[in-house]
Amino acid sequence: NKPALLTRFIRYVIMSLIMGALFWQTSTDEAGAGVFPGILFISIITIGLGSMSTLPGIYETRQVFYKQKDANFFDPPPYILAQTVVDFPLTFLESLIYSAILYFMAGLNSADGGRKFGFFLFAMWIIDMAMSTMIRMIGVGTRSFHEATAVAPAIIILNVVFAGFIIPRNDIPGWWIWLYWLSAFNYILDSVMINQYVGLKLYCLSSEFVPKLPTPFESYETCPVSTGVAYLKERYGIFTAVYWKWLDIVIVVGFYLFFLSLSALALMFIRFSTKAFIRPEGSSPLEEERLEHSLRVSQISLPRLDSQSVSTSPQGNDEQVVVNPRIEQDAVDMSVLNNEVGTEEEQQDARVVDRQSTESNRADSSVAMRSFAAHDIGFRPVYMTWTNLSYFVKVSRKYAKEKTGQDTNELQLLHDVNGYAVPGRMIALVGASGAGKTTLLDVLAQRKTQGRTLGQILLNKKPIDRFYRRIAGYVEQFDIHNEYATVREALEFSAMLRQPHEVTREEKLLAVDRVLDILQLREVEHRLVGSATSTDAGGISAEARKRLTIGVELVSRSSVLFLDEPTSGLDARAALVVMKTVRRVVDTGRTVICTIHQPSTEIFEMFDDLLLLQKGGYTAYFGPLGHHSQTMIDYFTRKGASPPKSEENPADWVLETIGAGIGRGGPKDWSSVWRSSYENRKLLAQLELQPEEEEEEKRQDDNEKDHEQLDWSHIQPIVPSDAEPIEFERYMASTSKDQLYQVIKRAFIVYWRMPSYNFVRIMMAIFMSLVIGSAFYKEPADQKGAEVGVAAIFMGALYGILQLTSAIHPIEDERDVFYREISSGTYRPWVYWVAITMDEIPYAVFSGTIFTVFFYFLVGFPGNRFGQFYLAFVFFMLTAISIGQCIAILAPNQQVSQMVAPVINSLMFVLAGFIIPKPSIPNYMIWLYWANPYSYALEALAVDILHDKKYYCTASEYSAFPKPPGVSCSSLGYSPAPSGTTCTARNGTTFDTCCLFCQITSGDDIMSEYGLSYHMLWIDIGALAAYVIGFRLLALIGIQYVHYINR
Repeated sequence: NKPALLTRFIRYVIMSLIMGALFWQTSTDEAGAGVFPGILFISIITIGLGSMSTLPGIYETRQVFYKQKDANFFDPPPYILAQTVVDFPLTFLESLIYSAILYFMAGLNSADGGRKFGFFLFAMWIIDMAMSTMIRMIGVGTRSFHEATAVAPAIIILNVVFAGFIIPRNDIPGWWIWLYWLSAFNYILDSVMINQYVGLKLYCLSSEFVPKLPTPFESYETCPVSTGVAYLKERYGIFTAVYWKWLDIVIVVGFYLFFLSLSALALMFIRFSTKAFIRPEGSSPLEEERLEHSLRVSQISLPRLDSQSVSTSPQGNDEQVVVNPRIEQDAVDMSVLNNEVGTEEEQQDARVVDRQSTESNRADSSVAMRSFAAHDIGFRPVYMTWTNLSYFVKVSRKYAKEKTGQDTNELQLLHDVNGYAVPGRMIALVGASGAGKTTLLDVLAQRKTQGRTLGQILLNKKPIDRFYRRIAGYVEQFDIHNEYATVREALEFSAMLRQPHEVTREEKLLAVDRVLDILQLREVEHRLVGSATSTDAGGISAEARKRLTIGVELVSRSSVLFLDEPTSGLDARAALVVMKTVRRVVDTGRTVICTIHQPSTEIFEMFDDLLLLQKGGYTAYFGPLGHHSQTMIDYFTRKGASPPKSEENPADWVLETIGAGIGRGGPKDWSSVWRSSYENRKLLAQLELQPEEEEEEKRQDDNEKDHEQLDWSHIQPIVPSDAEPIEFERYMASTSKDQLYQVIKRAFIVYWRMPSYNFVRIMMAIFMSLVIGSAFYKEPADQKGAEVGVAAIFMGALYGILQLTSAIHPIEDERDVFYREISSGTYRPWVYWVAITMDEIPYAVFSGTIFTVFFYFLVGFPGNRFGQFYLAFVFFMLTAISIGQCIAILAPNQQVSQMVAPVINSLMFVLAGFIIPKPSIPNYMIWLYWANPYSYALEALAVDILHDKKYYCTASEYSAFPKPPGVSCSSLGYSPAPSGTTCTARNGTTFDTCCLFCQITSGDDIMSEYGLSYHMLWIDIGALAAYVIGFRLLALIGIQYVHYINR
């Protein structure tokens, strides 16, 4: 996966360059001494958050592992070890890229001939491996991706909080000190800080000496720092002996092996169930047990229709069912399709024998189809014709020249394809892989998003227009549904929005009931649809999902139905069930065009007509199949093909004949044979086209026809003269009001059924608020409280950033469903935007409220300032969620979004103004601070709490400076130090007569240090509200205009 790997490496290049520029050549003065830990801490966080980008790949490969493990390919331990071996070079390369750029740009300790850099690189590699293995453990040990994207960031945040940087070890409450010892970040941070600070000499600039004394006593000010070792002991309580850094590395390796073992055990003993069932009202456990058994053994029962069910109205009154007379009136005149002109021999050879269905197959669905036809409001039969259809795609000139020998930048995939599709008959598009089957289907269905099309497509003799998708249904090769909706809900959603607004709700629901019966989905109507890979919503079987896909289009009253390889991925039994379902749909009078790949004999003979494509997009045959495919066989044997063997599959035989099968076809160009054939000329006449003179000459040279001139004037056009054009007054079938109601309703239901997203999010809000709140529990207003006060606010706001990552996956899950539904005209894009906005807000506000209340009062913030704090926090949460949704909407796939999110998270984290205060940010990087929503959130939350707050010093927290001669400490505003206290002046001289001072006496002192201002409170809250609106509008623009549909 080269794009994914490249994205991973680019992410680390970008982050290292930004961090290097932000901390460019940090000096070893007092300010630099406080910045170095931030550089090292951010490096660890970048690695930790970056490892989350591997989650999508872990979930994709997990399903493959389950399948291969069930087939006894291998046991979990070798699988995990293989993944680990692959991780070794990748993580090392990531660590090398990041470390080499950042280390020297930031001016980290380069002593010892580069050995310190080597240790830093090794430490980053070890933590990268440990975090990647931890993420794999979470990926294989959680039920769904939603749970993983909530649990993984929470665990990383716990590692961050208790790493010893935000809360130094000596300040961590005793009840949480065990989390400090369980944090892998703690050990790796200790090791790289020892590596950086041991042997480092620190100094103070003139502005950094304290306290500020009046002239002429400045020389008696003292420097708060002296050596790196002293700084680590005093500020962080770190053991500074050199062997500790190696011992820390060994401990992190132990974490790695522990995570590796848990991953193997999880794969060995944990297997998540994929069942999900919404029990219908009134059903009994016995009925549910019977349904589970039928699904387990893959039984498909016959339609549960009888004369009573057909003749009973929803109100219980008897009503007489009358077959829609349009089905009979518009039935295809078979004489039009039969060869009724030309010689007697031609008529005999090319005569169509209509498909003969067995009586049992027709009996299965006749009642359901008649009932459906009686209530098929809005359905109008359509005659579809296409003439001289060609399709071109843009390619490089080199590639085009290799393929065609011509100097062009286009490649032609379809060449002058002609044909028709009529009501009540099903056409098979067959050909070799790459012959253009799906391309032709997409061109006919107008689903192509690129390339150039020539030719004409007509519906009832009228060119297709923008209303075309109101009557055209498209069944994708891969079944795309909302996995948290039930089968009935999926059908009702399509019926409510794609049937005309004038049709009553009762009539639409009645159509849903008929479709459930026709497609034999009644037994699973209350089961969640699920997906092939999800373990969260369970799901129905693959063939039932395919029938549902057909039903979603059928219930919309589509007149034309396109199916792209409906049997793909199904076993023989399931494929037969699906195609019998399609046959029932055809028998309702629909026009059906279907691509099919290597069908069985029984499936192939369900089709009425065949359009055979030769490689290159040329027509090799178009016409009826006939009984047991005899008409098609007669055509090819008449043209020189060897007849099929007894019991040979006619589909395989015809593909081998044209050189597209498993066997070796002859050198004959069957497309040229077709162009000069009688059948092709008859087709052109039915399409009311004049054959070209060149083809006429070839036809006259055909010995098979004895040069006989034929009168084509008696051939009837395939489209009846009284076929009425299909016209609509509105572009969309439903009104905007109906669309908003149905889409928002479904979104609320889906969110409610997504406990792995919302329930886990609420649980994480409770858990994180209790942990972080209790870590800063009732912080006193002493110097210790002053040091960690902003840290508490910073970590509280960090919970909002977690919403950015977790908000991505629900949008990614819905993307394919959204693309399918807007392509079919189900609703307008902006309706979906309103739905995801309205459905996200209550859950976000609810979880945000829980977190804020618990966190705020546990820390002991003043109750009279809760309102502004809560408002700023909720706006920040909504901003983070909106950013996450924008990433999901604008990114081309989930892997890219999961790689972009950690970069944005890291940048927001670093540039919030805490790790590096705003006054210390270089001027050329300050614009990133002002562009960061986190900076506004941190300032609003901090100034709300710190403004006018008073701080004091305990006896042990006072700092000392030399008492100037001739003055007393009290005259300077300070207290005398106890006897025995020593202190150092600017010049390094030590004194034993000292004064005591308290460095921080008010919250405004802290605000000044971080460059915060109270008058910005409401401006910051307004900025956060503007961010919410701005990112919501960006999401709307993305939904409206950014679509990654490449056909």
